[in-house]
Amino acid sequence: MNRLSNRLTIETHNGKQIVFVDYKGLKEKEMIELVNKHLELTLQMKLPFLADFHKTYVTPSYIIQARRFAESTKQIIDKGAPTGASFRLCPSRHEITTKKELMASGF
Repeated sequence: MNRLSNRLTIETHNGKQIVFVDYKGLKEKEMIELVNKHLELTLQMKLPFLADFHKTYVTPSYIIQARRFAESTKQIIDKGAPTGASFRLCPSRHEITTKKELMASGF
C-alpha cells in the first residue's frame, strides 16, 4: 500500500472532511487495491468521498470490487462522487457499457 498511500487522502472542504481517492493513471490491479483500502478507511471513518478516474479505464473486475464497496458502505456514507471515468469495452457478463449503467449499478 505504500505506493498507493498518497492516492487516498483526507481533505477538508468548506470545513468538512472528505476522502479523496486518486485513481488517475492506475492500472486495474492498482485500482482494485485502492478501492479495497478505501473500503477499510470508510468503515473506520465514515466520510463522503470524491474519486478521480481521469486517464484510467474502469474494467469489469474493478466494477465487481466497486459494487462490493457500494454494498458495504451504503448504510455508512451518504455522498460519493466519481469523476472522469472511461469504460473499456470487452466481452464479459460483467460488462458495463455506459455511464448510466455504472450509476444504476449502485456505484
